[in-house]
Amino acid sequence: MYAALDIGGMVWAGRNPTAFIFVLSAGLPALLMASGALVHERRLGTLPRLARAPANLYAFLVSKSAAAAGLLAAQAVVVVVTARLALGVTQSPASLLLLVLLTALACHALGLVLSALAGTETQAAHLTALAFLLMMTLSGFLDPLENLPRLGPYAQWLPMSLGYAGLRAALEETAPHGEALALVAATLLLLLLAGAVAALRARRGA
Repeated sequence: MYAALDIGGMVWAGRNPTAFIFVLSAGLPALLMASGALVHERRLGTLPRLARAPANLYAFLVSKSAAAAGLLAAQAVVVVVTARLALGVTQSPASLLLLVLLTALACHALGLVLSALAGTETQAAHLTALAFLLMMTLSGFLDPLENLPRLGPYAQWLPMSLGYAGLRAALEETAPHGEALALVAATLLLLLLAGAVAALRARRGA
């Protein structure tokens, strides 16, 4: 599938490779950063102690995300500046920076969910790779989501799909407010899900 990609045809059809590059640059490092994070904490015995008080567990997840946000923000700056210098992107750097960061934070939160589900670092790495490939395929760049009547309505809420839609809108200089808010909501919901899964596994002694 990927070997036969016709990028020129995709551009002609209205898809935006620059937005896709932004999304890949935001999503993959964020997923890798979160991969195995909770597996490691579970092995150290941190999660079982935190699971006794859900408020402490969620505070721990928020602190993890806040620490990651600093690194992801620096990464977003590098991505946007590089795009401006190397690709000639002239659209609002503030909008692009915000959307790249929000996409990265949503992907990081998804990575925490996968890490909570995984039993080992190897399983977490495999789940992360699978999630990245699925989100890349269903981002809306390789094939518009309206062409996928069964998967499209669900795939449009994936972090990389929201990020691609928002960044495409920003690059076309239309307002991506809906996608930005959806990315914030997705991040919060995924953090809640990560906490619930981590607590459930800790109670079961998994």
